[in-house]
Amino acid sequence: MAPPLIRCLAALIPLLLAACANPYADAYQPVIPAARTLPVAAGWKPEVRLLPSGSAEAESRALLRRGYVLIGTATFTGRDTARSDAETQARAVGAPVVLLSQEYQSTQRGVTPVQHPVMVPVTRTVTDRASGQSYRETVWTQTTVTRYEPYTYELYTLSATFWAPGQPGGLGAVVQEPSDDTRQKNKTNKGAEVFAVVTGSPAFAADLLPGDLITALDGQAVDTPQDFSARLPDLYGRQGVRIDLLRDGQPVRKTVDINPEVMCPPLQDGGPPQPCPPPPPVPPAAPPPSAPAQ
Repeated sequence: MAPPLIRCLAALIPLLLAACANPYADAYQPVIPAARTLPVAAGWKPEVRLLPSGSAEAESRALLRRGYVLIGTATFTGRDTARSDAETQARAVGAPVVLLSQEYQSTQRGVTPVQHPVMVPVTRTVTDRASGQSYRETVWTQTTVTRYEPYTYELYTLSATFWAPGQPGGLGAVVQEPSDDTRQKNKTNKGAEVFAVVTGSPAFAADLLPGDLITALDGQAVDTPQDFSARLPDLYGRQGVRIDLLRDGQPVRKTVDINPEVMCPPLQDGGPPQPCPPPPPVPPAAPPPSAPAQ
């Protein structure tokens, strides 16, 4: 049998590892390749913001307008936001900005056994060897007692979005699945709704607005954000591209010169740069909206 000290250390190792685990790293899901982001300055420190309830959409749109892109997300259940863990993960993935939000799930109550050391009196009989007389004495000795202590804590669904400055290029319009309100106003379930427009981009110059419902790119139908993502790369670097959209139920046509595509590092040493693939469309239920292509 292993000595008591070894057994104690073996029992502590899982607890120590759990204490050192980073839930943001464990739950992290990348959204776009790091090659689509600009390098950050030396000595940078991530900005970690805990958002008030209901403000995630507005904060995300503001970052997208500034040219930031969503590079990854993390969602898990926990007791607190652990900002230092979020900052550590932000450094690991190169995200200068992290938006944190939490949603109350439940309150956990119960009791937990806790071992407490106590001193207790022990009465014993002692025989004097010289005289042969016996007498009783009381001594104090240490033992442990188990007490059940109550606990209460709140559980939250904790969400983090990791942001970095994006490589300039493309249209500069960030789209999402049409909202219910957009579908009602335009009397259609089809299209890609503009969620944000990057300041200074071709979409900005053409006066595309959040809420516009893009229905066609240069004559090709756009029924979903996935269509937008698939068709846009073929138009990089083209001038006079027609964008058909619905705005408050009215058809509008815009003409725009689309920037050249963003180029990523070569796939192998010595090879030519490769076009960056557009990020995959984000499922409708995954907040906040992200750019299937720009």
